[in-house]
Amino acid sequence: PMKKHGGGNNNTTKPGRSKNTKPPGFVLSMKKDLKVIKKKNSRKKNTNSHSQSQPASSLGFNQSRRTSFKPVKGGRRAGSGDHASKTVATTRERGIGTRETKNGAVDERVRRQACAALTTLLNADATAKHGASIKSLTLGERVYAKRATYALTIETLRYLPVLRIVARESGMVDVNTSSPAGCAEGMKPCLLYVLMYEMLIGPSGADALRLPGAGGAARKVASAEDDLRKAADSLCEEHGVAHLREVLGKLTSTAARQHTRESCFVRVNAALTPQTATTRKICAKLASELDAKPDEHVPLGLVVPASRARELAEHDLVANGHVILQGKSSCLAALALAPSPGETVVDCCAAPGNKTSHLAALVGSGGTVLAVERDASRHRMLRKRLALLLGKTSNAVRCVQADFLDLVARAMNQNTSKKRKNHAGGTDADDGIATLCAATSVLVDAPCSGSGTRNTRGDTLVANARDADDADASEEREVKRAAALGRLQAKLLTAALSLPSARRVVYSTCSIYPAENEEVVGACMEHAKLHGFHLKRALPSWPRRGLASAGVAGVDLDRVVRVDPDADGADGFFVALFEKSTSTRTS
Repeated sequence: PMKKHGGGNNNTTKPGRSKNTKPPGFVLSMKKDLKVIKKKNSRKKNTNSHSQSQPASSLGFNQSRRTSFKPVKGGRRAGSGDHASKTVATTRERGIGTRETKNGAVDERVRRQACAALTTLLNADATAKHGASIKSLTLGERVYAKRATYALTIETLRYLPVLRIVARESGMVDVNTSSPAGCAEGMKPCLLYVLMYEMLIGPSGADALRLPGAGGAARKVASAEDDLRKAADSLCEEHGVAHLREVLGKLTSTAARQHTRESCFVRVNAALTPQTATTRKICAKLASELDAKPDEHVPLGLVVPASRARELAEHDLVANGHVILQGKSSCLAALALAPSPGETVVDCCAAPGNKTSHLAALVGSGGTVLAVERDASRHRMLRKRLALLLGKTSNAVRCVQADFLDLVARAMNQNTSKKRKNHAGGTDADDGIATLCAATSVLVDAPCSGSGTRNTRGDTLVANARDADDADASEEREVKRAAALGRLQAKLLTAALSLPSARRVVYSTCSIYPAENEEVVGACMEHAKLHGFHLKRALPSWPRRGLASAGVAGVDLDRVVRVDPDADGADGFFVALFEKSTSTRTS
């Protein structure tokens, strides 16, 4: 082909075209370029030859993992050339998901990210402004070495009360200003605590702070090792313990100590694999690989030891959506609603989608779930999540970006002629109204304070790091916020109970405050009775019931469900089930 376009002695040309008269140098240049391309492709092939996929397992899932290192933003690709000898992936035996060097040192960039996350968390807690969760700060798309940053942030925050005392006693922090002093003067306080954690408590030790490339801040803290260890030993002796880890138990509350759970929870996704034989194989696989045990309350729920949490998070069955990392408490809402196969259900505050996928599994391929989400960004997240959990071709769930209260108002007015395009790309709000009018079961998993998930979100750790005055002020703010949320929650529940086709309505929150739970149910009881509903005993096998101290008149507290985050080893949760009377159904 090269000769055909000029150069050489070949005079052959294509029919209808004139002979190419380009100089031979053009051909030589093209040949040179082709050689360079072939050489690059050959290098790429040799580099990636070790990362070919393994055969799929008998379950039909891709169980392969790439062993090559991924490119690191802002630097050379880890695993290539001399850089490969410096950076390696963390071994699972280290117990903390950090990116480390061969000698066990945490990457300096991870330290800086952990410092930034801690600073944001503590400032937000102090000012009640610009708040963010630990996960959003450490597991976001732009975060480098996400698991490493998350683990280092969590562990430093956990031991912050201890680290603060050691820093003061050693002179690394000024007692009056609480600012770094001595050799750490000018350093960000949270960076100091991150480095102190790594030296005194973490797996790396002080030697990691002296490694080349560890940074100036690390070397400054390493230079004060003697003073820090002397203060740490004195604190341990004062409390009669051998290590700083044990001092924490003497200083912190029970809730903070229970932040680390003994197990984690998953649900096998029957919506994606409805065949019973397949779900059994998945359960058996997780039992053999991760010591998973079946849960006594949640069908297809599995309890995995906390020591296997990292392996679970990285498991292929989680990555492809066949297994869902969902808290046990979160599964109770759909189980309480218990829709029948083929039924039409509404999830009125659907994002992020775990409960929606649970409902889809219960109604099956013949049923429909209308997933309503008001916020545009959360709606996009919902659609993306459901595409993984249900498959892109599934028609079981219909997503609508709309205000649930607005949809109910329009449905009650039968205003189905007014068109309004939905931003989800295809489903419009009128379709949502039509499905809403046909729904017989409604889940109102209302927006709430999230106070029941403090332990898993790390809020307890932030609260534990407060001073006494700050703790009282923060708790007062939370109670006021819960009361304000209760008014919105009552509106949502009232709207759901107003739907003429509804036969069962579940109200749930992940809050521990009565203002968002028993008091909301009490405020809606009169409206519920007006529409033929009564409060039915939800989840009869669950032992813990409503708080008697809530003192809500007209509510049988034995019929509602509560999950205590400390006593039950799961996120705090509340469930109430309303069911329409038989006489109302037939009328």
